[in-house]
Amino acid sequence: DPVASLQIHPNPAGDEIHFRCDARVVDYLLTTVQGTETTTGEVWQEGDRCHCRVSSLKPGAYILSIRTEKGWSSGRFIKE
Repeated sequence: DPVASLQIHPNPAGDEIHFRCDARVVDYLLTTVQGTETTTGEVWQEGDRCHCRVSSLKPGAYILSIRTEKGWSSGRFIKE
C-alpha cells in the first residue's frame, strides 16, 4: 500500500504546521529525517483541516506520519 503524501505548510515551519486530511486522524508519529522519534504537541483536527504545534522542536528536517481510518500518510517539513 503506497503511503499518501501530506501537503504540509508553512514549510519551513515556525510554531505550527497545517495539512488537510480527508479521514479521522487516529495516531501520528513525528521523526527526524534520520529516523529519531521525537515528541511534540497533539494533532488537532477540524473537519478536513489539521494542525500540529511544533514550536518545541529544534531547527531541522522532520517527517510527520499520520494514521487515519484509511491508512498512513506522511510529509516532510523544515523547522526553522
